[in-house]
Amino acid sequence: MLEMKIQSIFRPQLAAIAVITALAWPAETTAQAPAPAPVQIQNQPPPSFAEHNPRKAMREFIIKIGKFFREVNPQGIIMTLGGLNLVEQVDTEDATRRSPLTSYMRSIDGIVVRNLHFRPPRGDNTDTRVDDQTHQEMLRLATLAQRYRVKIWVTDFAENNVMADQVFTLNSSKRFVPFPVQDPIGLFDVIPDHPARPFKENHHNIVGIRNVENFLMMTDSGRYDTSQHFVHALANTNYDAVIVDVYHRGRHPLTKADVQGLKFKKIGSRRLVLAHMNLAQAESHRHYWQSNWQPGNPGFIASPIQDAPDKYHVRYWYRAWQDLITDTPDSYVYGIAQLGFDGIVLDGVEGYQVHESTE
Repeated sequence: MLEMKIQSIFRPQLAAIAVITALAWPAETTAQAPAPAPVQIQNQPPPSFAEHNPRKAMREFIIKIGKFFREVNPQGIIMTLGGLNLVEQVDTEDATRRSPLTSYMRSIDGIVVRNLHFRPPRGDNTDTRVDDQTHQEMLRLATLAQRYRVKIWVTDFAENNVMADQVFTLNSSKRFVPFPVQDPIGLFDVIPDHPARPFKENHHNIVGIRNVENFLMMTDSGRYDTSQHFVHALANTNYDAVIVDVYHRGRHPLTKADVQGLKFKKIGSRRLVLAHMNLAQAESHRHYWQSNWQPGNPGFIASPIQDAPDKYHVRYWYRAWQDLITDTPDSYVYGIAQLGFDGIVLDGVEGYQVHESTE
């Protein structure tokens, strides 16, 4: 019965209705799935608070996702990829007046911070150290979140082993969990070969985020022909946690068996498996996309993303988009929970910046 339920979640059967109320994911089967019916969505006007405060709307969306995920999985973990600026409120009239948003920080378990100490080279600027002002501000916000029991993980650029060792040293001194990434464009598609074994490798069973000493971010599985090859490669490591995309090569959903296979280190101990999900972008190759969609139709589809013609910013405060993502048994988040993921890493949480500057 459980396998039948899982398959029902992954079968595209979007019906034509006034607003989106259902989302199904494609089944892993050799049979041709039925073509989804055209989706008609009302051009729902945005709530006034979202129109004028995209940052607040983003926080509320994250809280909503976390609440629903934990209703399905009471031990579920919610992390954000980026979004340090969301942890405090800045006075609109006096930017020096700031206050921590404790209710928001209580709704998340951790933040994956990108490029805290080192970043890839940019054009003619070969300096890979993050400028001091940016670094100090990020460090301040990360430390603030940490004081409120938000776990801080860091992905820092490291073009060689010496830099990778610096990433480990600098972050562990702050009790941050480090992961060096070598790719200059930020692809997470390689299991690092340095060090030969994970930093702070251990034999512990990891059943909660507090005990994580190291993690592997592997959100691009394009180097592996099949999901089975991908799962086998990761199962041959001893990381405490792995972050993966729900879809192998971005198109074929992992199965419950795949997720279960990722849950154990090579030495046999339990580890965390977290699903990477973007809440502020729509992608034309994803299961939910309809052939007639374009900017403005449906209303939550905003502008295309520069240099990524198959991706679009979304007005994430629209109810129709939120129904695709969370709060129903047919939503993206419910499907993730049913596959057995321990948690979700929410990408796109800094998407509010697009709407602050353009709307």
